[in-house]
Amino acid sequence: MDKDLRHIKKRYGEKLAHICEELFPTLLDTPDLLPQILDRKFDKTSSLGEALSTEDLQQEFKDFVYSFVDVERPRPEMIETKDAFAMMAQAGYKLYPECLTEADIQSFRGFYYRQGPTPVYTGGKPEKRAGEEICTFNGGRLNRCRVWFAVKEGAENLRRIAFKNPTRDDAYGKSVISIQFARHGTPTLSIKNRYNHSVTNPDATFSNNLENIIPGLTQAWAETFSMNLTPNEKVSFSLDGFRLASDGKYYKKNCQDNAGLNFCENNVVIDNGQAIKLSTDFMLIDNHIFDLKNNRVITYQTYKAEHPEIVPNQPQQHNPWGLEQDQSFEDTAFISSLGKIKKIEVKKGEKKERIISVKTEAGEDVVITIGRHNEILDVHDPNSTEIEDGYLHLSKNLRSFSAPQAITIGNSVINRSTTLRELHLPKVEVIGNDFTNYTTIIRKLDMPKLREIGNNCFSSTLISEINLPNLETIGNSSFSCFNSVEIFARQFLEMLREDQQEELFLANPIGFFKTVSADAEQEERDMIRELSISSLTIFNAPKLREIGLGCFVENGIREFNAPNLQSVGQNSFSRTSIVSFNCGIPIEQGQQKTLTEEDQQLLSTCFDTIVSIQREMLGIKELEQGEEASVVTETIQPLNEDVSQTTQQETVLTGSSISSESTFKDLEKYHKETPGTVISTQPSQTDIVQE
Repeated sequence: MDKDLRHIKKRYGEKLAHICEELFPTLLDTPDLLPQILDRKFDKTSSLGEALSTEDLQQEFKDFVYSFVDVERPRPEMIETKDAFAMMAQAGYKLYPECLTEADIQSFRGFYYRQGPTPVYTGGKPEKRAGEEICTFNGGRLNRCRVWFAVKEGAENLRRIAFKNPTRDDAYGKSVISIQFARHGTPTLSIKNRYNHSVTNPDATFSNNLENIIPGLTQAWAETFSMNLTPNEKVSFSLDGFRLASDGKYYKKNCQDNAGLNFCENNVVIDNGQAIKLSTDFMLIDNHIFDLKNNRVITYQTYKAEHPEIVPNQPQQHNPWGLEQDQSFEDTAFISSLGKIKKIEVKKGEKKERIISVKTEAGEDVVITIGRHNEILDVHDPNSTEIEDGYLHLSKNLRSFSAPQAITIGNSVINRSTTLRELHLPKVEVIGNDFTNYTTIIRKLDMPKLREIGNNCFSSTLISEINLPNLETIGNSSFSCFNSVEIFARQFLEMLREDQQEELFLANPIGFFKTVSADAEQEERDMIRELSISSLTIFNAPKLREIGLGCFVENGIREFNAPNLQSVGQNSFSRTSIVSFNCGIPIEQGQQKTLTEEDQQLLSTCFDTIVSIQREMLGIKELEQGEEASVVTETIQPLNEDVSQTTQQETVLTGSSISSESTFKDLEKYHKETPGTVISTQPSQTDIVQE
C-alpha cells in the first residue's frame, strides 16, 4: 500500500482506504493530493468508510471530492480524424464496441492471468475472481460505469510469467486495457491495467488520461460515443451522522440536542455552526464533559462560561429541530447522579473500547464503557436510588444500563437509544414517561418490583422474555409495535408495496431480503439480526389493573393474561394478533388489519424469509420433527455476504496455464456471433463496423 493510502487508512480507517483505492485511482497518481483534500474537508474518524455504505453515497462522495480538483486538461488539436476507433488503431490498439451486457465484459476475461482454465460465462453472477483478473469481472460494473476494452497488437503473444518484476507501464500491463467512465455524476475515467493490484495503482493506467494514449483522443471519444466529459462544477454533499461546520469540514457527531448543538468525536462541539475544540484536559463523551484534571463532570454550558476566550458568545441561530427559543438540553441528571467525585480513571477495555471508573463518595465506582468515537456504550450506576428526568437522554448508542439500587426512574430517561439491549433494574418500582421509546433491541424485561409504567415506554422493542409480576398500571401508548417477527414482516411488506417490488421479492425472497438489508442503516441490520425467532407470545401481568390509551398496538402477543384488569384506554389492542384474553372485564379487540390473499402470501413469505436468514446467521440447523433448535456456531455472517463464498480461500498463483492465443480466438468468435457488431481478426481502423 502506498504512502497516501496508508495515511488514509490511519486517519479514516481501512474501509475508506479501500473505497478511495476504487474511486480515485487518478488522484492517487498525484502524491499527497487525495489526503490533502480529505484532511481539509473531514475531521479524523474511522466512521467515514462505514457511513458510505451504498453505491449512491459513494458516488456522491466521489463527485464531492472531484469538485475540489481541476480534472479538465488542455485538449490538443485533433489529428487526422475524430473517430475513436481509428485513433486507437493509430495508437496500436483494437478498440472493441462498448460493453452493453455482462457477457460482453466476461468475454475479455481470458486475457487476464489465472490459475486453471478461464471459465465460460453462462450468465448470472460471475464466479470469484482469481489471479490478475480486475474488479470489472466481479459483475454489476455496468450499473455504475460505461465500459470499453482495447487490445494491443500482439497482446495474445505476451505471457504473464515472462514478466518477473511487473510494473504498471510495462508491455504486458498496457497490452489489454479497460476504459471505464462513471455513468452518473462527474464523468470520471478509470483506465484499468492488465495487471490487478500486483502493481501500484493499476486503475490509473496512462494516468487516466486518454491524451496519454494518443493526443486528441478525449475529444474523439466524446464525439464518437456522444458523451459529455465536462465535470460538474457545484456539488453538494450530506452524510447521515456527520455535521458540516463553518470551517468547511465534516465532523462525526455522537449526539445532537434540540437546540442544534452537535457533540462530536475528537472533543469537538459544533455551536451555531462553529467547531469548538475542547482543551486536552477535557474528554467529551456524548454531551458530557469529563474534566480529567479537576476530577469533575460538567455540561457544555458550564465549559462555555468558564472558557469565554475559546467559545465566543454568539446569538443563537434558528435551528432545524424546533423553535428559535429552544434551549440547549443539559443532562444535569447524569452529572448529579455521580455525586461528589474523588477521582476519574480511564483504562483500556476490549478492542478499541475504554473503561471510565468514576470513584465517588457515594459508594462503589460508577463504571462507563465508551466506544472508539467517545460514545457511551454501557453504564453501571451502583449507587443511585432515583434516576432523574433526562438522564442519558441524548445517548443514542447506549447498549446496556444497570442501576441495581434504583427505585424510581424519571421522564425521558435513556430516551433516544436505538441499540439498548440490556437493562438491570431489579428494585425499580416506578418508571416515568418516554423510557426507551425509540426502537430498541431489548430481549429481556425482568423487573420483579415494578408497579407503574408511564406513557410511551417500551415501544418497538424485541422482548422475548418478560417478568413483571407486580405491574399495576401502564400509561398511554406503551408496548406498541412490540417484539414480533411478524411486525417486522408487516413493515417489510409495506415497503414492498410502496416500491412495487412484490414480484421481484417473491422470485428470490432471501436474496432480495439480503440485498435490502445490506443497504439498511446499521441499527436496522442489528434489529434484523436480533429479531427473536420465537417472540413473546404470552403477556402475563397478574396484578395489572389499568391500561392507558393506544397500548399493545400492532404486536405479536397471542395470549394476554391480566385477571385483575379493570380499565382499558381507547384504541388499545388494535391491529394485534391476540386470540386469548384473560381479564377482569370484557375487552373487544381492535379491528384487525385486513389483508388480501396476495398480501397474506407476501406476509407469510416475509416471515419465513426472516426466520430462515436468522437461522443461517445464528447457525441453527433446520429441525427434524420433534427436535429442538440448537446453535451450532456463534459466528454471525454479515447480511450482504454470500455465505457459500466465505469458506473459499484465495489461491497464490505462480504460473500461467492459459493460452493468450486461444483467448484471442475465443474473443473474436464471441464478438462475431454477438448481434450488433461485425469484427475482423486483423486490427485496423476499418475493422469494426457498427450495425
